[in-house]
Amino acid sequence: AKRQSGEMEALRSQLDALSDMERGAVSVALGEGFVGDFSQSVLAKFSQAYPNVTFSLDVGSTDHMTEAVVEDRAHIGLAFGIAPNARLNVVAQADRHLVVICKRGGKFDASDKVQASEFADLPCAVLNKGYGVGAVIADMEVSHGFRTRAVMETGSIAALRAFVRSDLGITLLPEFVVAEDIEVGTLRAREVAVSNFGRGKVSLFVRQGRRLPLAAQKLIPAMARSLVALNG
Repeated sequence: AKRQSGEMEALRSQLDALSDMERGAVSVALGEGFVGDFSQSVLAKFSQAYPNVTFSLDVGSTDHMTEAVVEDRAHIGLAFGIAPNARLNVVAQADRHLVVICKRGGKFDASDKVQASEFADLPCAVLNKGYGVGAVIADMEVSHGFRTRAVMETGSIAALRAFVRSDLGITLLPEFVVAEDIEVGTLRAREVAVSNFGRGKVSLFVRQGRRLPLAAQKLIPAMARSLVALNG
């Protein structure tokens, strides 16, 4: 059934090519933290060039995104901190690291870097372990010998932002996730005084060996070229 579905999708892609991409459909699995970047940096321009291509966005955890691509429920995946997987083909990647996000001018804002020892006292909202960010934090706790005072665990970036905006504590995220809040002066990013702290990779990936429809083939280089998460 999967093979027949793939062959039908390939046929539809060939028909789309004959119609000069007048139509097509692409499914993308990505984390909540990438939605704004994808919409502003990629979707706006791509939709102008191909107005009849439709999109399906599957938003979830890093584990969910990799499963969606491996199981052919999504053509393209975009995630932070994916585990090595022989069934995935990473087509673009960029090094990113975690920073402390706090409310600008709030109780947890300071000019100096955050010391690892401070995490035991700083109230922190963190992503669940199923997310790449959560896995990186867990690795950091082991490798650097500290324990985060996690007062809230969630699968929602919106919940993390609300927590920090309310000055209830801090969170740990790659800076690009809250770039808009930092730009308007609502939130601030503070570096951690630990070498190589929170290192991870943003990865754009597809399933190894899958024949992608033409619309997905054209979207991939647009994402690799334009996403802030991949290009800084």
